[in-house]
Amino acid sequence: LNMTDEEHTNRTDKDIEFKIAMGSLSILWMMVDKVPKSHMSVMNNLLLKNDMPLQLIALISGAPWLRRGKGKFQKYKENEWVETPPHELLLLTPIEAHVWLCLHMLLCEPTCRSKYKFDDYRKNEVLKLRRYVTERLVDQIPNLGDLQRSLDELQIMEPPTSHEEAFRSTLVVEYNPEI
Repeated sequence: LNMTDEEHTNRTDKDIEFKIAMGSLSILWMMVDKVPKSHMSVMNNLLLKNDMPLQLIALISGAPWLRRGKGKFQKYKENEWVETPPHELLLLTPIEAHVWLCLHMLLCEPTCRSKYKFDDYRKNEVLKLRRYVTERLVDQIPNLGDLQRSLDELQIMEPPTSHEEAFRSTLVVEYNPEI
């Protein structure tokens, strides 16, 4: 293809950024997997400060690991785009599995679940996951059956009002060393 040096550099930069982002999802899973045993500030940062469940839901909705074009599909597997036949589109890649496992941990693990504050907006956003949690997905990651039940419970749950939420303390005293 006829690309200028600048266009080639921009494309290379975008490819590198994408690879880093996809790799960071695996690192995130390693961190989230250790959350119940970590310091409370780690959980606080993931759930409250950065609202990681909503970030991950946006990833699930956007599916950056899937490309469509001219009747063909590609999935991002093992640091490259691989043409994927339509009958294999519902098979998870490791990156997709990491995102789902992160969501499972952050929304179903008892200590995380007790810390995550649901309001109407968060409830509605989390409930968007219901359309993605299919029988085929649960077959691939059986733990997501718990997530499916949690979503069913959330459907009938009423989030606390702002008045009730005012009495819920989330104060965490954190030591921040300076260099």
